[in-house]
Amino acid sequence: MKPFLLVIIMLPLLLHGQYAVFTTDTMHLEGDEQGSEWIIAGQHLKFDGSSIKVKTDNVLDTVLYRTDDYRAWDTIICQISQPKSYRFIYNMCCGGFGIADSIGHFIQARTIFETWPSEKLHLGKLDDDGILLRPGENLSDTLDITCHSVMMSNIFNVSFSEITTKIDKSNYNDNTCIKNGKDYTYDFTYTPTKSYCNFLYMPLSHAPVTIVISRKKGLVTIMNGE
Repeated sequence: MKPFLLVIIMLPLLLHGQYAVFTTDTMHLEGDEQGSEWIIAGQHLKFDGSSIKVKTDNVLDTVLYRTDDYRAWDTIICQISQPKSYRFIYNMCCGGFGIADSIGHFIQARTIFETWPSEKLHLGKLDDDGILLRPGENLSDTLDITCHSVMMSNIFNVSFSEITTKIDKSNYNDNTCIKNGKDYTYDFTYTPTKSYCNFLYMPLSHAPVTIVISRKKGLVTIMNGE
């Protein structure tokens, strides 16, 4: 049975009546990408240079995204908590899109993973960057994007799993970059034994978010680091 997953976000209270602005950058489009579409707070946005205003809040926000009318929607978690301007920019290397601030700087995710101490080994990941919570540990260091290629989108896959270093050749991963203090272990190989969460995350701030995993309750809480 797959674990029950509920994602909550806790943010500081904000003044009402403030808005974030999302717009699309039409440079470097190759044609097909113009069919890309987002839905944010019930508003539709396409790669045509248009923009939308979204009210800031203190709850979890989701963005729906698809590359064309024939594709399924992807659900992306984010935190629209600040009245700033953001740009969706087409990723020329790998397709999809990236998120940039008002002056064109791509925003990178930073996370802290927290859970109850366990006798098991756990792994928190941001795409190919990862950090281990060893038996008895309950809080990770801040995980920054280090091994993530600058050519890749900054829409990140976030996951937290129970793992073993015993390799099951039918189900293993061998391309994770593990943070260990100031050092990194490349091509860390492991076998996942249980998944607690796996979702797409779009950073709108450089502040780290804390992802708290309650393994027994199957509850994941995302807390803003600002």
